[in-house]
Amino acid sequence: MKFNLEIPNLLRLQSFKSPKNLLNKSNPLVELHRMKFVATPSFFLAAIFFPIVAHAAEPVLEAKDLPRLKPTEPKDVQKTFQIKPGFKLELVAAEPLVVSPIAISFDEDGRMFVVEMRDYSEMREVNPHLGRIRMLEDTNHDGIFDKATIYADDLPWPTAVFCYGGGIFVGATPDLLYFKDTNGDGKADVRKKIFTGFGAGKDRLNVQALFNSFNWGLDNKIHGQTAGNGGLVVHADKPDEKPLDLRGRDFWFDPRTLEIGAEAGGG
Repeated sequence: MKFNLEIPNLLRLQSFKSPKNLLNKSNPLVELHRMKFVATPSFFLAAIFFPIVAHAAEPVLEAKDLPRLKPTEPKDVQKTFQIKPGFKLELVAAEPLVVSPIAISFDEDGRMFVVEMRDYSEMREVNPHLGRIRMLEDTNHDGIFDKATIYADDLPWPTAVFCYGGGIFVGATPDLLYFKDTNGDGKADVRKKIFTGFGAGKDRLNVQALFNSFNWGLDNKIHGQTAGNGGLVVHADKPDEKPLDLRGRDFWFDPRTLEIGAEAGGG
């Protein structure tokens, strides 16, 4: 079965799509306004249902759909864990002594250096950067940290830390840096960029795929995971050297000579 349909009616059906174009005299549909249009029943079904789909209402969320969960108090945190027989879990630090921890490293004096990624996940461009390293100390030797000092700050999305030579190596894309406190006030006064180029070549960094996990190896080198963002890494003081391609590969570096190389792994 077929029907004759005037073009103006067709224009009214489509006007929701692009009103400015349809009203433009140069529009081909307007030029054909005197012609007849032959439509089948299937056309009418499309004309009826398509506008309904296009104008579907947004779902409405109410407070009851997003219930708030109260934070667990430090004194109750042990109740939230299930521990195998023979093991023991102890709380050594909690808010407000430390916030947003994602990586830690201990030095030779038992101090714990904590990466605080406070800029996760959409605040990387805030200046000064919110990421930082906090140093925790147990001053009364009871096994619980009771003193916190901001050791280094202004770090964009920091993800790794490793203690070495009285200071710390820190990963904060695109840089690998070294910090050290030389005057004993608990705050790093040395800040040196060692390598740069992690994540290079990416139009947009994936916050879930930043380089991370610095660990000491049996070869007396520090090994790290490149993750999915990869990198084209150079020594910070040699920007024109041939970059080390870390796309699909992990890396190692010698903390004494600052030699760097690629190894199997990567995202």
